[in-house]
Amino acid sequence: MAAPTMMGLASVRPATKPHLVMMAIDDLGWTDVGFHGGNFPTPNIDALAKDGVKLDKYYVQQVCSPTRSALMTARYPFRTGLQHVTTLAPGTEAKIPSDTATIAEVLKSVGYSTHAIGKWHLGYAGWENTPLGRGFDSYAGYLQGGEDYYTHEVRGGFDLWRNKTAAWDVQGNHSTPFFMDEAKRVLDSHNPATPMFMYFAHQEVHAPSGGACRQQLSPGVCRLQCDVDARSGSLRWPAHALHDGIQRRHGNRHVCGDAEG
Repeated sequence: MAAPTMMGLASVRPATKPHLVMMAIDDLGWTDVGFHGGNFPTPNIDALAKDGVKLDKYYVQQVCSPTRSALMTARYPFRTGLQHVTTLAPGTEAKIPSDTATIAEVLKSVGYSTHAIGKWHLGYAGWENTPLGRGFDSYAGYLQGGEDYYTHEVRGGFDLWRNKTAAWDVQGNHSTPFFMDEAKRVLDSHNPATPMFMYFAHQEVHAPSGGACRQQLSPGVCRLQCDVDARSGSLRWPAHALHDGIQRRHGNRHVCGDAEG
């Protein structure tokens, strides 16, 4: 799992505290971005790195859930019982302990509105273990890991949600446009006078990719894909889908702006 990106959205003057977006990119490698010498262009991701802070010595755990627990709680995974060598599996009762605060709970206590989009993978035995029970005002995403980008199923079970309602209408569509639309909805409806925290955990570029949906992403993704080669082709489609989504969000970074950038 790649190191997260934190973007301060401080240009909206009515808020006394900065608006924050914390973006986690799943399984993106060190050289899978242009600013680290990657073999395909990622200019919008590169722009975020140039204008922000690069954590060049940020180390993550070997699988999803331990890394996400550390990011969400600022504690080593063995302090919270989430140091699993294998990541959390369907049916697990593992979770972030209730006496360990999440970043959302801390920010909410000082007046932030809090929103989560994308992959959770930090407990789902009860709603109290999900983002809605751990400090987030709203959630759109999936609770487990390694699910199909189109069917949104894990081991035959559907797992894609808007808060506590299953998002059946998205079945058959690629997840990235859904996440982008949900992020835009949150930003467009947000009152800039209230500081906002958004945790955006992309599904890209985690397996199983199945190829990004060519019909649902921008023409720029298709143009970038034309030079695909056999060695990196399995990664390029999901990576370009991710980059396309970041372009849309980067254009909306000042809160309530043009979603297309």
